[in-house]
Amino acid sequence: MMTLLPLVLLAAPLQAAPAPLPQATCPAIDADLPAPLKGWSTTGTGMAMDRAFLLPAPNGEASANFTIAKGGRYRVALDQAGWIDLVQGGKPLTSAGHGHGPSCTTIRKIVDFDLTPGAYTLKLTKIAKQQAKVMLVAPAQNE
Repeated sequence: MMTLLPLVLLAAPLQAAPAPLPQATCPAIDADLPAPLKGWSTTGTGMAMDRAFLLPAPNGEASANFTIAKGGRYRVALDQAGWIDLVQGGKPLTSAGHGHGPSCTTIRKIVDFDLTPGAYTLKLTKIAKQQAKVMLVAPAQNE
């Protein structure tokens, strides 16, 4: 018995590959940051509110301690893929939300946390680069 499958495949119309999705064009990276994230452009050393800072991340991990005086929804922005956790009293906190950074920025990830006054530890894990650029955004900036 002769098979017709090869003939059927030859007779089938060729489909064009799907068109690539349009790429966002950015006149400049990090040039048009929204007001709450303007501090991303100012990179310092040591953790400070509403200003980006660099953390060494040997072995894909980094941490920093900080204290807040006013409660509210704080955001943590990160320049690369990785896990962002906040710990208080030895217990990891549940995030209140997460997402990507704005288009045309080097902010890769943003995680929100509802915090009360007190001491916290920021823990970053699964970081690919030797350092991480991070920013803690205060609630007044998020509104």
